[in-house]
Amino acid sequence: MQKYTKIAIFAIKNRKKMNTNLIFSFLRDVAANNNRPWFQAHKDEYQAARTEFETATAQLIARIASFDDSVAHLTVKDCTYRF
Repeated sequence: MQKYTKIAIFAIKNRKKMNTNLIFSFLRDVAANNNRPWFQAHKDEYQAARTEFETATAQLIARIASFDDSVAHLTVKDCTYRF
């Protein structure tokens, strides 16, 4: 039986398409305003984009694990540097 992390189980149960517009919009904005005061003022947007990205990554890991057991133990943190 495959072992899944808690986030992977959540991602499987709550499968949806990744909102790339939300993620890329935030990334464009932070690239144009790469300073701490701007980031602090837009921290909620960061959290939303990060959650969207991490959920989609967990879904991807879970889907790959369905045919490749070697990735079943991986977490989002294992597969990403920083968001």
